[in-house]
Amino acid sequence: MEPKKKHLCIRVVGMSALAGMRSMSGPALLSLDRRLVSEKSPAGKFFRSPYVMLGANVLVLGEMFADKLPFLPKRTSFPALCARALSGAVIGASLYSVEELSPTEGALVGSVSAVAATYISYHVRRTLTKTFHFPDFLVALVEDSLIVGRGLKILERQVSSLDVDDDRIDAQAQ
Repeated sequence: MEPKKKHLCIRVVGMSALAGMRSMSGPALLSLDRRLVSEKSPAGKFFRSPYVMLGANVLVLGEMFADKLPFLPKRTSFPALCARALSGAVIGASLYSVEELSPTEGALVGSVSAVAATYISYHVRRTLTKTFHFPDFLVALVEDSLIVGRGLKILERQVSSLDVDDDRIDAQAQ
């Protein structure tokens, strides 16, 4: 695998894993920078809307709040798992499309990563709360912090890789 594609795959896995922890985190991160979605794709037009950006960020904040409520279904329940897989697929397809690679391959990488992270994060959280008796609320806050911190770092790396490509194109044009 060529280095550029390998690094992109790692970023897709990382961002999609966050979507496995909070399903709306990926779309919210994608909406923060218009260069992360291709103008040519239907998803790109959707994510470029300022209303979608606002909505995605409100939804992720709502999801982070709702996650602390005891009566919500498990993240591994079928509807929640489907939402997380879809979120990962959108992330992968969007980032691969921007790099002019197969959006289908990106969607597959993203959805598999999101589903795997869903199960891993569920079992880690369950172990911390049931075996080690950490308060669930505290574990959830740490999880939210991880999502925001890692998500912004991955976003920064993806945007900087696009900036490097833009600089190369500008240098070749001169």
